Amino acid sequence: EFRTREVPSSSSLGTSRPVLPPDLGEKFFPLSHDAVDLRYRPRLAAEVRLHYVHARSRTDEWRTLTFLVPLAADTEILPWEESLRFSEHDPSFDDHPADGATFESFPATLGDSRRRSRLQKSLTDWLYRNEVLTLWNCSELKELSAPGEAEGEFRVRLKELLHERRDLEMEKLRAKYLPRFSRVQEKIRKVEQRVDQQKSRYRQQGIATATDIGATLLGALFGRRTSTAAAVRRTATRAGRAAGGRDTIARAEEDLSAANEALIALEDQFRDDAMGIQSRDVATLTIEEVRVAPRKSDISIAPFIVVWMPWTVNDQGVPEALWEEA
Repeated sequence: EFRTREVPSSSSLGTSRPVLPPDLGEKFFPLSHDAVDLRYRPRLAAEVRLHYVHARSRTDEWRTLTFLVPLAADTEILPWEESLRFSEHDPSFDDHPADGATFESFPATLGDSRRRSRLQKSLTDWLYRNEVLTLWNCSELKELSAPGEAEGEFRVRLKELLHERRDLEMEKLRAKYLPRFSRVQEKIRKVEQRVDQQKSRYRQQGIATATDIGATLLGALFGRRTSTAAAVRRTATRAGRAAGGRDTIARAEEDLSAANEALIALEDQFRDDAMGIQSRDVATLTIEEVRVAPRKSDISIAPFIVVWMPWTVNDQGVPEALWEEA
């Protein structure tokens, strides 16, 4: 990555290597390729250890990072956000410069250890505010990403998890509705049986009434008044029972209709609940960013060192970095 503001100026270049304070170590960034006009410009390097703790995700993680910050004119405030940032095992620095290199001057103010201590404090504050650990939270599935898990990876895992939970929830839904369906169907069976019984009784009463009417007519024909009167009374009684039987059948059929409607309503409710489960998709889930700051009390910064960064100017006069960002 090339920043024009870091181009070494000819006025600040010298042929000799600057002498640094004895308490300030130095290293050299490896060259990406050779160059005729090799120039070194200093950066301040800081190795830091950060501790991230997040109880809900069971995160308890330490990270070691190295920052190479450009040196501004005002060394009281350095642009930490413009630092090159390396993980624990990078970079690998050289102990000696390449032959024939020229050097830019080193700010004399950074020879003051007290000023470097203030810079360490400002770096601690910056790290606390900016070097946050990003987690991803899906409250609908009550799931948090693992440290270092990218949002895309988290969504892939959620898709698999959603499929598993959808199957499990469908099993629970079926188990919930099964006894309810059984009760309604059993009620329908019993009401149907009652309707059949009432209809059968009604048919039998109708036959008996017809028989009695026939007997009444025959008795009247042959002059048996007593038997005729009795038959008429029996016929009237059974006719009344038949009318009552029709009412009983009607009520039973109403009960059957109500039970069938209850079954339809239960089927609709089950279908709606099942659709609610099956329609859930990763794209519809809300995923929120959770930012975990490092514990400020646990931030540790190793003593600063100077790292010399290699530059050159090509044949067209354009400045060119001779290092590669990892």
